[in-house]
Amino acid sequence: MNARLTLYSERSLIDEIKKIAKENNTSVSRMVNEFFKKTLKDKRKEKKDGRTLMDLAGCLKDANIPEDMSYKDIMHQHWEEKYL
Repeated sequence: MNARLTLYSERSLIDEIKKIAKENNTSVSRMVNEFFKKTLKDKRKEKKDGRTLMDLAGCLKDANIPEDMSYKDIMHQHWEEKYL
């Protein structure tokens, strides 16, 4: 179900967005929808990776993992140490 959302922004920004939408044969609404869908998908993936990292950290002896390090980064580092 679609609902209405009113956004306020600078006039020059709105004009640029409308121009880009027209060039890409789409609407500003569709562009905004796609932006938020991608943003939410990325956020969910970050949360999922974070939970996996904490699960993994629980089984590592004396784990000292920086909070800003992602699961992917940890695995990459592990593989480098193991295979290189």
